Amino acid sequence: MRERIDRALSGADLLSIVGAAINLGKGNNRQRGRCPFHGSKSDSFAIYPEKGYARCWGCGWHGDAIKFLMDHEQISFAEALSTIEGGAVSGGKANPVTRTKSAYRRRADVPMVDSVILGRWLWKHSVFDPDAIRTYLRGRGVPDHIADNRRLTDIRFCGLGPISVWRADRGPDSVKQAPAMLALVRGRPIDGFCMGPGPKDDVDDWPAIGVHATFLAPDLRDKMRRVAGDGTKLPSRKMLGPVGRGCVWLPGESFGLGPKARLFGGEGIETVLSGIAMMGGGAESWGMAMLSLVNLQGAEPRIRGGAIPLYDPRPSGDRPALCFTHQGPVVGLMDADMKPLRGQIDPKTGAHLGEKLIEKKGGPIVRRALSSAERTQMCATLFTRAWRAAGCPDVRAVRPRMGLDFNDAIKEAGR
Repeated sequence: MRERIDRALSGADLLSIVGAAINLGKGNNRQRGRCPFHGSKSDSFAIYPEKGYARCWGCGWHGDAIKFLMDHEQISFAEALSTIEGGAVSGGKANPVTRTKSAYRRRADVPMVDSVILGRWLWKHSVFDPDAIRTYLRGRGVPDHIADNRRLTDIRFCGLGPISVWRADRGPDSVKQAPAMLALVRGRPIDGFCMGPGPKDDVDDWPAIGVHATFLAPDLRDKMRRVAGDGTKLPSRKMLGPVGRGCVWLPGESFGLGPKARLFGGEGIETVLSGIAMMGGGAESWGMAMLSLVNLQGAEPRIRGGAIPLYDPRPSGDRPALCFTHQGPVVGLMDADMKPLRGQIDPKTGAHLGEKLIEKKGGPIVRRALSSAERTQMCATLFTRAWRAAGCPDVRAVRPRMGLDFNDAIKEAGR
């Protein structure tokens, strides 16, 4: 099955697929357009045909050609794969855009509600129920004293809610339902964008910009584990709204971050809470769940030929990490189970070509996989450099044993 998927994706014309659904810019902006998933007003949706995926820098959606068809057309994995294999969205020369439109826009007459609507519905039908949230977090290894009521201020619980958007001519009860942990995502606007570096005075200064949803198992002790009719896994997490440059504060509303408070930054909510516990953080410690690797470290640095300079990675100016000036200690929590980056797939052989890397200053560009350990180290370096550049005097990054994330590590430690 994996070979079949790789073969289909290697022949898919991603630009044509996306271009049939949204208007793409011309010239240098040919690979950008408005996101079809959260109703953006800017060209936040970027296509990277050489890597075989697209990403919205507003709402955080990302995926390959198959996922785009599934999410945009609300069709199954099998339908999307068959559509690509049928040649309607392949890289052929015979007017691929026109053929793509006729091939998979069969449901365009019935629009889906926006993901923002889903987020608002879930938040409206949720309550502050820290006991329910702690039931889930306890299953992830987070001690109750770390997930206290104060630290969960911006997190709510929905007993049962839709796990996906629904057709506009139907209601939220027309799609699958599950319990959910909902976290308010906040962003600090600067010139219309939520970016750092800059001062951070109070969480209330960071307005709500969306919701991060984690769908749960019926007993609340684990994430939802459900599959679609074709056997594909349904996502247990969703970012709802333009939350790409936002974070979840732990604690949240109405609590000011003291100038000397210990601040922990990590990618996920569970990672941050587990990291605070493992590092001995007390009630005065704060958490900042960045929700994406880009927010945590910034975009991957690339120099000549699009290669990553492993010998000296520096924060990207185009997509900086989410950071600000803080006089207290800042600790970056780096999960050590990142998947290796293997590069795009060769359409002729089906093998990964490897990432473009420069291993030493002045050295040649080599193509190979970027290992999990190298990714973790690069993330740590970029994190510490970004926060130091923002004016923070005490910054460091820590990780668990290689192969583990902080949830695994805290369970292993038996805390």
